[in-house]
Amino acid sequence: MARRKKRLQPVMSLMLNSMVDMLTILLVFLLKSFSTQPELNVNMPNLTLPVSSSDRTPEVTASIIVTKDKIVYGDKVIAKLNNWNVENMKEEEFLIPGLYEALTKEAEKQKYFARLRGEEFEGKLTLIADKGMPFLLLKKIMYTAGQAEFALFKFATYKEEKGKGKES
Repeated sequence: MARRKKRLQPVMSLMLNSMVDMLTILLVFLLKSFSTQPELNVNMPNLTLPVSSSDRTPEVTASIIVTKDKIVYGDKVIAKLNNWNVENMKEEEFLIPGLYEALTKEAEKQKYFARLRGEEFEGKLTLIADKGMPFLLLKKIMYTAGQAEFALFKFATYKEEKGKGKES
């Protein structure tokens, strides 16, 4: 009887060096692309932010966006504007009802989380507004926010660097 030679099966092994290299590259890429500083990314039509030379970094706060034709809070249009005037509102009125309701809910939510963390409610609000917004509308928005217990305001601007506009 003739004996058959057993074929040796090739040993399959994982190349750990290549795998570690790949994971290291992935980790470095993710760390470089991760930012610890918040960045305002507002891409709305009819919105031109004012330019500033401030070096402050933006904070993560509740924010109101005011374009030439609407006031937006979160993803919701709060009020429509017609020639910088709030529609269905008299010019002498200062409280913007839809904005007041939204900010009151936000204030209650922030107070709840502040209590859980053992902190005080700060009442900070970021206003991202078109540079052509008239002062009267700014006054109405700030009055409404103040009635909803938001008293500290931050204004979003573009940071000008060597002729280029950059958000700050």
